[in-house]
Amino acid sequence: MAKTATLLENATIGGTLFTSSASYSDEGSLQFSVAAAQLNTPFAGVLSTRTDDNTGVVTAAGHAFTDGMVVDVFWTGGVRYGMVVGSAATTFAIDGGAGDVLPVATTAITVCEQKKLDAAFDGDEMTVLAMSFSSDGKATICTSADVVLATFDLTAGISYIWHTAKSTTPVTGDPAAYIALTNVSTAGNFEFATLFNAL
Repeated sequence: MAKTATLLENATIGGTLFTSSASYSDEGSLQFSVAAAQLNTPFAGVLSTRTDDNTGVVTAAGHAFTDGMVVDVFWTGGVRYGMVVGSAATTFAIDGGAGDVLPVATTAITVCEQKKLDAAFDGDEMTVLAMSFSSDGKATICTSADVVLATFDLTAGISYIWHTAKSTTPVTGDPAAYIALTNVSTAGNFEFATLFNAL
């Protein structure tokens, strides 16, 4: 049975109402609702040492990080995602990843371990993609080989919506295998749905 998606956007500017609508029907769909309790809690800390653009040491009281964990690091005006934790003790090292270069030492940061949501789909076949977080967060779509296909910074309560009439697909390349989820300050509920050509 075909799956359907209906999109409607409204904007009022200077008293004038603008509307845009689109409808899609395809054979495949994928939808998830992830409760905040299923995601990892961000820890507040300080970048106590900055070795280079993608290497440093974090001080975070009471943290639960262990060697080898993959984390996203947030600060005012920036985020570096997919970093690896090492030498976890009272302080811990962070290294690698992608995104913004690390800020100066002594910058207040939050660190959140990625939670992987199994999500197998081919972005090149998508016609609609929608996602949202109830708390500021990040969703990184990856292949089974951990190659990043696309990354999205999501603001609390503001949905990301894409459909083929807007632009080229934001997720291209090899099929997606999972979505890595993190939050900036508090864990939030995550919603995800996509419609695609399954034939």
